[in-house]
Amino acid sequence: MNLVDRFNAVFFRTYTFRILDNFRELALDLLPFLLAGILVVALLQKFIPRLSQIAILRSDSSLGIATATLAGMAAPLPVYLAVPFSAVLLAAGVPAAVVIAFLVACPLIDPNLFLLTWGAFGPSMAVARVAAAFFL
Repeated sequence: MNLVDRFNAVFFRTYTFRILDNFRELALDLLPFLLAGILVVALLQKFIPRLSQIAILRSDSSLGIATATLAGMAAPLPVYLAVPFSAVLLAAGVPAAVVIAFLVACPLIDPNLFLLTWGAFGPSMAVARVAAAFFL
């Protein structure tokens, strides 16, 4: 009897089996996103050194933080791509305050979320959400 058969004999139709089966299904569902994240990070590591040469991103001033916040608000990146992007920025020498500003603003609002908020809650809520993301 091999290991899989032993596993099924012991755990089949148990709570542990359901947990492990759900984990397997979720891992398979998230695999394309993980691979996309790895691909994006590889591409970013190739192109970010040029981006990090921009003087505004090199400064640890409030202008650099505001620019990173606006870039995070405009970037249509989901959280699972914003985190690797931020790691690449840090590795390229961008100051931590600028990277944190981008990382905080990115999942709070993006163009798609702005349009969804506008449609669901109206323009005042959409603008308030943008303002909250910027000033947070």
